Amino acid sequence: MNRMERRRAEAMERIRKKEKILEENRGIEQRLRKAEEEMREEISHYYMGTMYTAFILVLHRACGYGIKRINRVLNELAAIINDLDEGTIDIADLKREAEEIGMEIKFDSKRNIIGANLFEEKMK
Repeated sequence: MNRMERRRAEAMERIRKKEKILEENRGIEQRLRKAEEEMREEISHYYMGTMYTAFILVLHRACGYGIKRINRVLNELAAIINDLDEGTIDIADLKREAEEIGMEIKFDSKRNIIGANLFEEKMK
């Protein structure tokens, strides 16, 4: 093997090593994206569970709801969420319906509720 052939072989070996590194990086990126998506879903489930639990407790403590009434509310809530998931309604529809019954919910920049005002109270 002469010098030119050796250099060509060395260059080909360097190219193979770089391709192997790039392929490994693609695999790492895919695993990272999958892990990120799984983590987002886990966080979403956690917060949804927390919100449902808090909602149930408020219905029970503040409104005196028992298990039957709470189940009716949760079934209706699940139906609305399913409609949102299926695309038969959207958030604008829900906001419009809330306005029709005279309710407006506001959040601050950290998504904390700062007011659930009835429009009637504003008109007084």
